[in-house]
Amino acid sequence: MNLEQLTRLAAQGESDRLEFKKSTGDLKGGMETLCGFLNGLGGRVLFGVSKSGKVTGQDISDATLQEVAVPCRMPRRPVGSNPRSRIRLKPWKGSS
Repeated sequence: MNLEQLTRLAAQGESDRLEFKKSTGDLKGGMETLCGFLNGLGGRVLFGVSKSGKVTGQDISDATLQEVAVPCRMPRRPVGSNPRSRIRLKPWKGSS
């Protein structure tokens, strides 16, 4: 997913299968939502996107990636090559 695709997705707003988190500062809330998605029909949690759907990004370091990957046990890369990027977690039904 590139920045243009992400911006279009964020413009759709949150739904029962899409949730926005401003940053990984709300990682716990994002993981709770992720668990709900895993127990249902799947969905996406986008970090670096405000509740209004504005793509704000966040600074991502190796420590940030580890912080996200450990509870998921799924290594993920930031979306895009900019160091101020977004992290996308996308569970689909049956992916656990």
